[in-house]
Amino acid sequence: MVDGDPKGLVIATIVRETRLNAMQADIVYQQLENTLNLSRRLVHEVSRDPGLNPQAAANALHARFANVPTPGQSFIIVNRPTSISVCAILLFMSIALSAVFLIGNFEGVMQLKKLMGAPGIIVSLGFTLVCGWGYWNMKRWAVLLYAVEPILRLILGVPHALIALPLLIVAIGFVNFSEMTWN
Repeated sequence: MVDGDPKGLVIATIVRETRLNAMQADIVYQQLENTLNLSRRLVHEVSRDPGLNPQAAANALHARFANVPTPGQSFIIVNRPTSISVCAILLFMSIALSAVFLIGNFEGVMQLKKLMGAPGIIVSLGFTLVCGWGYWNMKRWAVLLYAVEPILRLILGVPHALIALPLLIVAIGFVNFSEMTWN
């Protein structure tokens, strides 16, 4: 960021380099501009004192900057790929639809309840909730944990059409695995 650069050009560069959306890039731009202005004011303020030696000036600047919040304290930017957001939303929708299906009096619900039992259904919903939360927060362990789902479906003989979506969610997770964290 150089004095005189048009704001739009700087924001476009931030968007291109960081893959943030325009609103997030504008916030970063404002923080950079505020930090530069604060730095100029502090340097000007300290340099106005003719009797100040360089070490004293450095100490004065350090003391003034010690109480200035850093940009990281102002806001958090989550740079989540859209495909990961879609996967997390699909997992959350799966939980909601399963809950509606189980609460309602639909054909086949009683057979499912007999097959899995109430604890099994609750564990299944909890498992999907944890995996959805992990995807939403870009966690590697969520991809590995959710990979159990299509494997279990395959072992249990579930029709292949019902394995496709969980397998796609896992594949998208592995494609974005390097951008995720463990903790």
